[in-house]
This record gives sequence, C-alpha cells and structure tokens, in this order.
Amino acid sequence: MFLLLNSVRTYTSRVIWLYYLFGVLIHAWKIVFFKVAKHSGAQAIHPGYGFLSENVEFAELCLNENVIFVGPPSSAIRDMGIKSTSKKIMAAASVPIIQG
Repeated sequence: MFLLLNSVRTYTSRVIWLYYLFGVLIHAWKIVFFKVAKHSGAQAIHPGYGFLSENVEFAELCLNENVIFVGPPSSAIRDMGIKSTSKKIMAAASVPIIQG
C-alpha cells in the first residue's frame, strides 16, 4: 500500500511540476512575442491556433502594449470560454442552441 501511495504522490508532484513549468513557459513566450514585436516594429500579433489564441490575458496584454491582437476582443474570449454565458449570448442573438 505504501508503494502505491508513494507512486501516486510522486505522479501528482510531477503533474503539478509540469503544469507549473507549462505556465512559466507560456508566460516566457508572451514576453518573447512582445520583445520581438517591438524590436521588429510589428503593429500586430496573430496568435495562431491553440493556447494563446484563447488566452484572455494575452489579448489584454496586447491591448495594454498597444499591439493589435489579430483575433476577437478579450471580452469575447472570456465570454465564449464560459459555457453558460456563451449560451445566453447565442440565445439573445437568435442562434439555435441545444438546451442543457
């Protein structure tokens, strides 16, 4: 039993460490993007597909740094990320939705 608990504890520690490391790397990439954008004189950043394109903080950081975020405004990213809010918005726009 101890071996099993020890393995679970070790696995959990590794998962927490990986999530922390991932967060640090995403934050580092944000900083790199802005340094490159400012150095190159870029006026806009297209986040591509994936984590940064759905990241409210990144969209707001672009706004604060006076760099155009090629994508939806941060408020739309936030609202669409919350299922109940996005359903209310879609229903108000007469978009057919599935109840539930």
